Amino acid sequence: MMYSKNFVVVVRVNGRNLREFGSDGSECSVLLPFGTEYSISAKNLESRSARMRISIDGEDVLSKNWIIVPAGKEISVDGFMNSSGRVTNKFRFIQKTEHIIDHRGDRIDDGFILIQWQFEKPKPVTVDVYENHHHNHWDHVHHYPKPYWPSNPWGGPWITYGSGTARGFSGDVQVTNCVNSTGTSKDVPFTNTCHVDMPMASAGPLPEEGITVHGREIDQQYHTGYIGQLEPNKHTMIIRLKGTAKVAGEKVIAPVEVKSKVQCPTCGIMAKSGMRYCSNCGTCLVEI
Repeated sequence: MMYSKNFVVVVRVNGRNLREFGSDGSECSVLLPFGTEYSISAKNLESRSARMRISIDGEDVLSKNWIIVPAGKEISVDGFMNSSGRVTNKFRFIQKTEHIIDHRGDRIDDGFILIQWQFEKPKPVTVDVYENHHHNHWDHVHHYPKPYWPSNPWGGPWITYGSGTARGFSGDVQVTNCVNSTGTSKDVPFTNTCHVDMPMASAGPLPEEGITVHGREIDQQYHTGYIGQLEPNKHTMIIRLKGTAKVAGEKVIAPVEVKSKVQCPTCGIMAKSGMRYCSNCGTCLVEI
């Protein structure tokens, strides 16, 4: 499971969680065979609701809709959603071939799932305050003091803060807009002298590269909901789908789940999928 900012996201195949590799809290990879259908589940661990958007291969798979994930609840998205909020086709991961590239192009974000979410603003807390009043005989004595206004010890009238003009220690002060160090609010042009050697384009797709397409037909319906005012901060999480593990050099034949075991290619010892190195010979087990 990917966890960040009290938000959990997991890729599932047949209802089982896939193991994430190389996770740094905001990006990871999962392994699954080409032709596999999968779903995406998210759980909100906050005490306030959040809204979520999903993009796969650079495409908004929710048709510009947002999904509300209530506080403490889990929501599953099984496939592509249309504009009316109905999911009609499963997510299916297939291998990206030369023929596919010739037809649709080779996109830089192919194979990536981008999750974006925002939380509601915290609701204001109302506190009842009770005043403890001590009764004494001075409460019955009526005093009529003259109005008293303290004087400014530095001389001159007090400053009134607000927009417009304020009168203070040295006369009138006009409120103006801030400018940069050059004395102007215009952008300062600059010259970029950095030179980067760009790598040569690859001859074709890598063996692990794949894309997500419309799979079998399903019927998953979402309804219109309400969410309060949102925080300005947007959080993101990236999951990359791969169909090949580099250490084996072969296609993945079964989804690597959380409970799956990995066989060491050197000594044949079986280890939990979460282990990066073989406990027997030290070989790197899954090189993503």
